[in-house]
Amino acid sequence: MNQVFRQSGFTLIELMVAVAVAGAIVAYGLPMLQDVVLNQRVRTSASDFHTALLLARSEAIKRGSSVDIDINTDGWEVASGATVLLTKDDLHATVDFACSTDADTSPETCPSSISYTRTGRLDVGDNPFEIRFFITGNSNTLSRCVGITLSGIANVTLDSDGNPANGC
Repeated sequence: MNQVFRQSGFTLIELMVAVAVAGAIVAYGLPMLQDVVLNQRVRTSASDFHTALLLARSEAIKRGSSVDIDINTDGWEVASGATVLLTKDDLHATVDFACSTDADTSPETCPSSISYTRTGRLDVGDNPFEIRFFITGNSNTLSRCVGITLSGIANVTLDSDGNPANGC
């Protein structure tokens, strides 16, 4: 009796080709994945600021007193008098923000604080403005803008043309 043994499995050449194909697919997709992560950081930062504005406005109405949002380079703080309601001091290092207080959309200095009155409107000294969240030097990520009207209502808009220099 003569038995024939067949071996099953992959040859070394087949395995090397499979690894090379997998490496090429990963190398092609990695830059796109990095853009997805950066877009999510911008989205999260804009959403966090929008939530802070909503909180400040609702707390001002609920408490019947003014509520302030102090803005600095690392984030913001929402406070009613000496009571701190919310602190965001870990704005991701890759996300930048700039302000625009008029129609020319050129970046200007952000106000150091925003005050909501007991009626939920911006304080008389505050003007409507827009804060743009973006990644400097990356045209593949979209800016997000948080605008505040004089009535105190905040909204988030997405950059429509991919150019953070001209607003949303």
